[in-house]
Amino acid sequence: PVSKSFKSQLELEQLRVSYCRFSSRFHPLPRKNTLIWTNSATLQFQFGDNSFLCQNNCLAMKPGKKTHLITLGKEGKASDYAEYPSKFCSLVAGLISSEVDKNAYKKKSGS
Repeated sequence: PVSKSFKSQLELEQLRVSYCRFSSRFHPLPRKNTLIWTNSATLQFQFGDNSFLCQNNCLAMKPGKKTHLITLGKEGKASDYAEYPSKFCSLVAGLISSEVDKNAYKKKSGS
């Protein structure tokens, strides 16, 4: 598969996150795992330990139960939840921006 080339030729690392880890009590998200391929050391550090992979202990769980509040979209389609959660996007954008700034500073200062 193409994903083997991601690692062997492009030297990208695969990270796994669950959408539900970006839920709030008022905005639950389904347990939808997704893979991110990256060469960002910052993202690898942040997500590489699987701390953003659901362990059935997230805010999207039914109170007192071991099931999630939402499993599929309104009409039963997983595609209703195809977009990345906004909290996830904000976190990733901030981390990458910080990494770019850090690398630019190193390059400018010659370290």
